[in-house]
Amino acid sequence: MLLSITISISAGAQDTIPDRWEEDYRASISYWPNSGQYVDMAGDPIIGLRFVSDGTYPTVLLHDNSLVSLVLEAPDSLPGYSTITRVDFRPVGEGAAEVNPVGQVQREHFRS
Repeated sequence: MLLSITISISAGAQDTIPDRWEEDYRASISYWPNSGQYVDMAGDPIIGLRFVSDGTYPTVLLHDNSLVSLVLEAPDSLPGYSTITRVDFRPVGEGAAEVNPVGQVQREHFRS
């Protein structure tokens, strides 16, 4: 079974999205390692989740075995609630390899 997804993006007048942490623009994306702080809807640790993107939309989750997830969040009609959509991608086919993500460069600071 082959699944094809077409994504269309419209560009506005703004060159870069403002950073909510007031950090300088960087072409790279920062990822936080998962040390058990990310949990599923039942409150259980997400097994195989290695890294979560910081300051991106959608949020990018990097899992074991080449699984990449995009998480989109939209405010719900009920105050304090959001609708969350997760789309998973995994390479398939003859040339696909299953790899586990590894962090190579650590951020210089942490935010609380």
